[in-house]
Amino acid sequence: MRENNVNSPAPATLRPRLPIPTWMHAWPRGLIPATLRANSRGVELLYRAPGERWFRVEASLDPRRPSALNVRGIPGPDPAALERVTKAVEQRLLRSPSARAWLTRAREFVEALADMRAFGGPGSARAASPEHASPEHAIDQLLTLAAQLRRRELDGPEAIAALERTLAEVESATPLGAELGIALALAGGAFELALTRWGRHAEALAARDDRGALACAGIMRGYLGQIPEAQVSARALAGLGRDASDARHAGELLELLGLPALAVEQLRLAATDPGDDASAFDAHRRLASVAAAARELDLVRTAAAAMREHARRPEQLLATALMQREGGEFLAAEATLEQLLRDRPEEREGALLLASSRLWRCDHEGAAALAAALLERAPDDAEALRTLGAAAYLASRSELALDLLNRALHHNPGDDEALLWRAELLDQLGRYEAARADVRAVTLGDRAVWQLLRALIEEHATPTRRITHDTWFIVDTNIRQLLGDEAPADSKASHEVAVDAITRALAQLGGNRSARLTTPTADGSLRWLDDIESPRRRAEQLQLHACHRPVDEVLAEFEALAARNPTVPFFTTYAAELLMWRGDYERAFTMFEQVWYATRTRWGYVGAGAAAMFLGREQRALELWDEGKGYYSYLDAEATYCYRGELRRRGAQLDEALPDLELAVQARPRRLGAWVNLALLHHAAGREGPLREAVAQVEALCPAFAWEARREAGLEAGQQLRAEPDLLGRYMSTLLERMRGNRSSVMYSIVDRELSLRVLPVGLAQTWRDFGRRGLALFEDELLFELAVQRGMGPRDSRPTLRPR
Repeated sequence: MRENNVNSPAPATLRPRLPIPTWMHAWPRGLIPATLRANSRGVELLYRAPGERWFRVEASLDPRRPSALNVRGIPGPDPAALERVTKAVEQRLLRSPSARAWLTRAREFVEALADMRAFGGPGSARAASPEHASPEHAIDQLLTLAAQLRRRELDGPEAIAALERTLAEVESATPLGAELGIALALAGGAFELALTRWGRHAEALAARDDRGALACAGIMRGYLGQIPEAQVSARALAGLGRDASDARHAGELLELLGLPALAVEQLRLAATDPGDDASAFDAHRRLASVAAAARELDLVRTAAAAMREHARRPEQLLATALMQREGGEFLAAEATLEQLLRDRPEEREGALLLASSRLWRCDHEGAAALAAALLERAPDDAEALRTLGAAAYLASRSELALDLLNRALHHNPGDDEALLWRAELLDQLGRYEAARADVRAVTLGDRAVWQLLRALIEEHATPTRRITHDTWFIVDTNIRQLLGDEAPADSKASHEVAVDAITRALAQLGGNRSARLTTPTADGSLRWLDDIESPRRRAEQLQLHACHRPVDEVLAEFEALAARNPTVPFFTTYAAELLMWRGDYERAFTMFEQVWYATRTRWGYVGAGAAAMFLGREQRALELWDEGKGYYSYLDAEATYCYRGELRRRGAQLDEALPDLELAVQARPRRLGAWVNLALLHHAAGREGPLREAVAQVEALCPAFAWEARREAGLEAGQQLRAEPDLLGRYMSTLLERMRGNRSSVMYSIVDRELSLRVLPVGLAQTWRDFGRRGLALFEDELLFELAVQRGMGPRDSRPTLRPR
């Protein structure tokens, strides 16, 4: 019996996919399997029947039988149909002269793989030098590294060092596994290594149309912001699917690339054959999540029901309740949470979720009971204090509510919901200045509940002041969305009309003051109000679409919205910002300047000044930014400091530019353009240390675009660590030129050499790293498949495809 190497990782499941042999293609079409997998016993043939039914038949050698073959059906749905398929497969194998030899080779192939360290074996002997390593040892190294990364046994600098060492050794031993090497580097957070290897292999991978190459191209093109090309690869990958595992990989990639409807098709297919309870639960949870993004609520509810069926652990019950809520089944979610708390009374997150649901339904007694029980165990639980305080407010117990909300905010001063509840309570008590202070401290973003409550407090504090402000259109939009036909014809007709309309609009929200709104329904449940959003929020969400849609489509949608809502400036300013990112400064300037003088919205002067600067009209830029001061106090986080710092740096006013740029990165550490400008300022001032620190920040924020600029500037991989300051300056100047007018802290963009605008959301590098780790199994599967082809198990192109029916 084989003894495992004590230093080997826990063995991975050994079920390599095999190519379908040529002789099997002579079988009747209905008997040609969707895919084949070898195991320690024999070979498993997978079939897909109408109605998304899957059948598995296992064939193995058995010298005790006269035929030397053992063919059995693996228990699954429809036993009668499975028996018919099993008998038909057995007859075909008995008539195939090559079947026994093929099964023998499959067994030998699995035995050889079982010797690998990745699968718990001793592993092949290490070669005296990397250039003499055997292909088997190289492949074993790749698979072992994948297993360690998947289990998070390697991370940080240790992972990067191991990746660089292993991939260099593997590349000299075998041409196989180029795409797995790229995926490993990405999954290990070695972004520079992943990009370098992609640059080396991109052309060869682009010429291939197998799953590994297509998945690698889809991932790396998506990582680099080449979304149209990435989407083409992902669609092609979906077309090559052969089983539920393939469908899951394709679905997750399509979802990440902004194609949720196509992702749902694949994930729905993946959920039809997920395996054991744990895998089934995860498959349905993923389907529910993506279906929610695609607004397919019926499918969300179906998937949530399947999750409830397969849930075995407390965390699965909690996840089920979240998806039931997502599908609008709030009372079903409450029942699931009640079951969770019966099984596990100490479950804090479940109790808070149930309490929030009851609070939103205005069941303040039910919410209070749950929160009080939590506080008995943990008296300083800020969320429980906030929930109990909100329940006391709904019960008209103002003094108790204020005390509880004060305690909640003492323990968590940044709790937006607690701030909103306390602001509402203070407003009711007539303490308007204190209420104003709380509502101004909220960082929830431009959400309807914040806009309404702020307007109510300001209108109470100074009657008619808010309704005469030129941003009343935002409040009026929210009132009409919530009240519908019950909204007044003119919501600013008088102070009394405005206050009444806002009060009734807030009442529609029941006990919900969170970022995502609900309203109580007649049957005692809740309904999501996802269509209720402020105009600014709508503009923000539409601008994000530039990350995965052609920018001309997004601009056209902005134009249509602006035409339908002529009093709303945001549909103009957010579109003009996209134009600046593309380098269309003249058009952006015209739009910004017009909206500034028409509405005096903040981004009017910010954007008009920025566009003027890029047009070389520096004095006009300064005039516009000064005009803005006549209407607003500059916010530390606004982009004006970055743009003005850049203007001063360009004009060699380094001492004046430094405070602006330092404030820009301090207030918004993810503002890439500010860091690039700061690096160029330090280069101009001859400060090498701060220059290198700023360059390091740039590369950490957006490795993909930094890599593009480095290549264009002529820096080799890793050279930036020791490059001369002038070369670093050229590198940063190249990146800034590619960024055109983008100085955002939310999305990064470049105009590439083909003049295409590529947009990435902030933080995407980590998203792709996590996805890469989840997707390693696909690349491992393809590597073993190629190895099976090389071992003569069948031709490479014998892959029937699987498409959603």
